[in-house]
Amino acid sequence: MLASAGDDQAVRLWDPSTRRQIGSALQTPGKIRSIAFSPDGSLLAVAGADQTLSLWDPGTHRQIGQALPVDEGLHAVAISPDGTLLATAGTRRVTLWGLGLSPSQSLSGAA
Repeated sequence: MLASAGDDQAVRLWDPSTRRQIGSALQTPGKIRSIAFSPDGSLLAVAGADQTLSLWDPGTHRQIGQALPVDEGLHAVAISPDGTLLATAGTRRVTLWGLGLSPSQSLSGAA
């Protein structure tokens, strides 16, 4: 599975072998800055330009819980290779989240 996103506030999931979209697009409340799959493909993290982080189940096309507000604009999101940590990068901070989704560590610095 492949995912694409952009300024149209939607994440599209694709089947690379058929080059066709899988289901309907995942609609978000704002522009999307970054997306990342978990290593097993069961989770999709979406960093929004509206200062939110949302998690989605790509298999059901449903959002998992409510979007989490963050205190600065997000520029990137990544999930660790073992699937236990999620990292968000903002203007001046990288935050590591345990996938229980409370901030576990924040690294701050000047931009």
